[in-house]
Amino acid sequence: MIHISSPIKTFTMDYFGKHCAEATLEDGHKIFIDGAKTGYQEIQIWDKENTLVFNRLIYTNTKHEWIHLLAGRLKIHFYVYETTVGHMHEMIIPHDVGKMCTVRRLGE
Repeated sequence: MIHISSPIKTFTMDYFGKHCAEATLEDGHKIFIDGAKTGYQEIQIWDKENTLVFNRLIYTNTKHEWIHLLAGRLKIHFYVYETTVGHMHEMIIPHDVGKMCTVRRLGE
């Protein structure tokens, strides 16, 4: 299970190309989203010690997992698998420095 709640320190995004994004949070976490693969987005979350804590390709053409570019934020729904059970998580990454970034399991 992943749970992060921290303000945005830096945010960059390629809005017109591959739709890649990078966010650094005040607590030291780094989030990378790479859309270089057609139909897939790679999500990586690194902790403050530069240890990869989450790495997954999500197939964005499904009704369950998706990435939406909304007004001023990215909203992502994806599964985190623990053994054989998947738990739906939501990630909200605002584009503005100082606003709160959250990654949480839905239903909690």
